[in-house]
Amino acid sequence: MILNQKEKLSFSSGYINGKVSHAYIIEGAKGVGKLDFALYAASVLMCEGEDKPCGVCPQCKKVASKAHPDMWILGTEKNCVVADARRIIKDAYLVPNDGEKKVYIIANADKMNRQTQNAMLKILEEPPAPVVFFLLAERKDLLLATVKSRCRTITLAGMEESEILEALRKKYPRKSDETLQEVTRLCGRSIGEAEELLGRDSVAEMNRAAEFIKSYFGDGDKYSLYVSVLKGKQKRESNQLFLSLVHGAFADILRVKCGVARCNVLSVQDAAVYARKKTRRSVAACLKTVEEACVAIGANGNYTAVMSDMLIKLGSERKN
Repeated sequence: MILNQKEKLSFSSGYINGKVSHAYIIEGAKGVGKLDFALYAASVLMCEGEDKPCGVCPQCKKVASKAHPDMWILGTEKNCVVADARRIIKDAYLVPNDGEKKVYIIANADKMNRQTQNAMLKILEEPPAPVVFFLLAERKDLLLATVKSRCRTITLAGMEESEILEALRKKYPRKSDETLQEVTRLCGRSIGEAEELLGRDSVAEMNRAAEFIKSYFGDGDKYSLYVSVLKGKQKRESNQLFLSLVHGAFADILRVKCGVARCNVLSVQDAAVYARKKTRRSVAACLKTVEEACVAIGANGNYTAVMSDMLIKLGSERKN
C-alpha cells in the first residue's frame, strides 16, 4: 500500500527543481503516514541513484532500515525536551558522516513544550546548509507561530474512504461490514487510526457517544443524560475514545453550522438537525468544553470528576 503518493511525487519533483526547504512541518491525522513520508523524503535527499529515491543504493537502504548515521529520529517513544534540542543543535554543526545531507525527524513535534520549541528556533532559522528538519504534527496549531514561520508545511490528507474500506475488508474478513464501514467513517482518512479503532472496543463507544449526543440535543432531563455517561466503570482507553467521538460530533455540528458539509463522526443529515437547535457560539463553547475534558483525561484525570465537570458546563449551554 503506497501512502500519500501525490505528496511524495510533489516533494521529489520539488527536489529535482531545486525547491527544497531547510525545514518542513508534516501535518496529518494520527496514523496517516507522517513518518513514512519523512523517511521517503530523507531517501530523496540522500539517494545516490539517478531516479530519487532509487530504493536500492546504500543510502536508501540505510534510510529504510532507520540506520543512516546522518538521520536522527526523535519523539517516537517520548516527547522531545530541551536536552534533545541541545543535542540536535550540537550535532547539526558537524559535517555529515556518510553523504551530503543530514536529516532530523521529530515525531509528535506538536507535543513539545514551549521551552523546547524555543530552544529549536535558532537552528530552524539558520541551519547549516546540509541540514533538513521534518517536524511531524497532528495539530500544527499547537506549534509556536515562530516555529511555523520557519517551516514549509506539507499536509497529508490520507487515503480515500473507499480505499481504506477495501483494505480493511481484506485484512479483517471476520469483522462485520457494518463495523468496518463505521470505523472507516470515523478514522479521518487514516488507515492507522482505522486499525487502532478496530483494536479497541470501538463499537460500544461509538454507540455510547451517539446515545449521548442524541440525548443532549433531545428533550430528556439532564439527570438521565448524566447517568448515560457516568454509568459503569470504563477502561481509560474507552473513556478517551468516547470523549474523542463526542468531540468529533460537536466539531461536525460546528462545521455544518458554518456551512461546511463535511462530517467525520455524525452523518451530515444528523449534524444539520442538531445544528439548527443551537447557536454557533454555543456549539463552539460545547466543543471547547469537551476538548478540555479530553486533555484532562489524557493527563490521567479522575474520570468521574472530569465528566461531572464537563456535564455541568454542557448543561449550562443546553438551552442556548
